[in-house]
Amino acid sequence: MKYTTHRYAGAAGSPLAALEYQAGEGGALVYARFSTQTARDDWVKGFSNSSQILAKPQEQGQFGVVCRTTLTEQQVLERLQEFKPQKHAEKTSVDPWVVRSLLGFGGQILQLTSAYMRPGGHIDTGTKAFAISNLAANTMNLVYRGQDAPDPHQLRHLKKETNALLVDFGKSSTLPNPQETQLDKRPPENQGASPLQSANDFLKQHSVRIGELGLRYFGAFSLAYPYKLWNWDFFSKGGKLFTLNPSFLRVFAGFGSIAGKTVSLTSTVPDPYHPASKTWLDHAREKYTFLTGGLMEVVAYSAFAWDCFMNTNPKNPAQAKNGIVWKGTTYRDYLGGIGGSMFVLGYIVRSWAPFGKRQVEMPELYAHISQGLSQLAPEQREEACARLAAKLEQHFQHDAAHAQGFLDYYAAIQKDFAKHHEKIPSATVSAPELRQTHSVQQAAHLGRISEVQPGISAA
Repeated sequence: MKYTTHRYAGAAGSPLAALEYQAGEGGALVYARFSTQTARDDWVKGFSNSSQILAKPQEQGQFGVVCRTTLTEQQVLERLQEFKPQKHAEKTSVDPWVVRSLLGFGGQILQLTSAYMRPGGHIDTGTKAFAISNLAANTMNLVYRGQDAPDPHQLRHLKKETNALLVDFGKSSTLPNPQETQLDKRPPENQGASPLQSANDFLKQHSVRIGELGLRYFGAFSLAYPYKLWNWDFFSKGGKLFTLNPSFLRVFAGFGSIAGKTVSLTSTVPDPYHPASKTWLDHAREKYTFLTGGLMEVVAYSAFAWDCFMNTNPKNPAQAKNGIVWKGTTYRDYLGGIGGSMFVLGYIVRSWAPFGKRQVEMPELYAHISQGLSQLAPEQREEACARLAAKLEQHFQHDAAHAQGFLDYYAAIQKDFAKHHEKIPSATVSAPELRQTHSVQQAAHLGRISEVQPGISAA
């Protein structure tokens, strides 16, 4: 069984900043955050008779409360009706990597078709190799998009922030070292990744370099040096290994693309938490080289599209051989021109795409937090857990790769702690309705760890 966190926000001007509801065993978890302490405390007074108050985290002028309740989601919303809670609207945006891939797919299919429609049944091997390699690269773009990179510096920063918060509870000397890896101290949970998983992880970390740059290098080279002109007897008979495409604009497109890809290849994923000061070259690699390389390719492939449209006139004997034949009639290479234009649009859209994104190793962060919580007195852990979850929610609120609701972080921390240490005892607050609803044994555990977090099946 899977449990999902439902998120709400108060109406404009309402003191209710956020509300989350997550169903679970032993009652649902509810988290509410208010802009004033008075609003929170007034709501708690009317809510505590049917719920158990677990913690009251406060972070950056926001006053939260975490509780476990037997109320349904609708009943909770009714008790907050004065604040007019509204379903949280998830931000949606168009991923430029997806648009770039779809434009590439359409353009390369047209160009591949064009390559097989030359007069006399000939195949344009340069365009063919260019299209096939780019179709493969588009597939990688669509699956992996920007490449992932580890983020050890942000992870270390969050570990230090965790320790700084836990010091408020009177512990300092026994807190885990942010430089250490806590997962290495735990027994391995599996025998390691399978070869397929290892390959998938490798592609995630290098998808842009392999797909966007590596595969497309071959395609660009094939434009400049069509493989039908390669000297396959070079090693036995000598001579010239490669021969340039007779079309100047296609040679320009191929070399221009290679130059653009080489510039893009120097790019790196931004690393704002790196403690070392950055040089002008570091800033250029993070912000400008990927963009510059893409714009260079816009120019290169615009020349290719122009060549398809303008240098394939069927009335010109020298150009007619580069046109396309349909039902016995030769036309300009409109398919290649339109396909090239779509490819150019794809590179323009790529200007808004990130080279990649950094991923914080969340299991390691949760392991560090758990180790820190284990050094606190049992009665302090619930409050510390809630404050840490609130800090993570605030820290990642603008990070699409890691942003979640408060209860998602809260449940993940408690799940890790319970698995590797013990269950976190909750603050004791009377809840008559809870005691009437559940057995004495269940009530004794109310407010302790939720064994389930969103997306994880209950045991």
